[in-house]
Amino acid sequence: MKNDKNLQFITRSISDTGQLIIYRNFGNDRKQAIGIKNEFQVDEDGLLHIPLSSQYEENITTSVFPVELFFYKKGKPFYLTANGFAMKEKSEENSQLSVKMENVEFVDTADYSNNSFGGFLRKSVKMMASFM
Repeated sequence: MKNDKNLQFITRSISDTGQLIIYRNFGNDRKQAIGIKNEFQVDEDGLLHIPLSSQYEENITTSVFPVELFFYKKGKPFYLTANGFAMKEKSEENSQLSVKMENVEFVDTADYSNNSFGGFLRKSVKMMASFM
């Protein structure tokens, strides 16, 4: 991660939000909410680790499945969305999902209306990153 500036920016932004909604993606615009999470970690390889804390989450998740993630925090002028694949890891004391994020989009929602050209440029910036 030392040389990947996009991964560092995305990891820092994800940590700043502190909250995510995770969806199981069925394709054809169908998805099912798994839960809202406040506890998660991004490791140095870009894998997102999310603990499973309820029986519902245990039942709805399978060994490997596609996910959609929505990172946000009230009052922050941005949000992130990500798509990828989750792998369920189970140990004796807990279960967690390890998510390999393939596409991450950073969206700046700040209001820059006082400078129309600068505002246009800032609002049009979207970061796409591929973790492979």
